[in-house]
Amino acid sequence: MKEISYKDMKFNPFHLIGDEWMLVTAGDENSCNMCSHLQRKLFEEDGIYHPLWMALQDDAELMAVVRSRQLHIYRNNKKVLVLAGKAAPKVIREDRICKLLPI
Repeated sequence: MKEISYKDMKFNPFHLIGDEWMLVTAGDENSCNMCSHLQRKLFEEDGIYHPLWMALQDDAELMAVVRSRQLHIYRNNKKVLVLAGKAAPKVIREDRICKLLPI
């Protein structure tokens, strides 16, 4: 199996998930490869990162990858932000999506 770099992707996978693809993660609904604290912050409507999740789905320049139980967010193949479950978000470079972080 050939490994594919995120830099080679010519599409935003968030636009395909749910329309043409199914999202597959390791584990089940009780345990998967994303930190459960981060899942709640992202996917629940009252989660503090939920606005970022919604922005990811509406912005074709953004892409997110789960690595080491953290969500790494890229704009045009450049990392801008890392979200972890319990740790503070890490801004890599200033971007308009970072303005959606809670103060």
